[in-house]
Amino acid sequence: MKPLSEIVQARRMRLAGDVLREMEDRSANIAMNWTQKTWRRPTTFTEDLQGFAVTWRNAKKVANDRRT
Repeated sequence: MKPLSEIVQARRMRLAGDVLREMEDRSANIAMNWTQKTWRRPTTFTEDLQGFAVTWRNAKKVANDRRT
């Protein structure tokens, strides 16, 4: 059985992909790109991206590539 932390990370990454594929004027996408108080700050999504060797700039491109 996978550790809970890995399950949460996988679900957070899946949610991020869903949000990044949305139109840019959708509220979830706006919130994701608002850097003041989002879950992009260290210890969450940013660390998840680093674990996959993906930069924030490439995250949207990766999210739109449904083959991976």
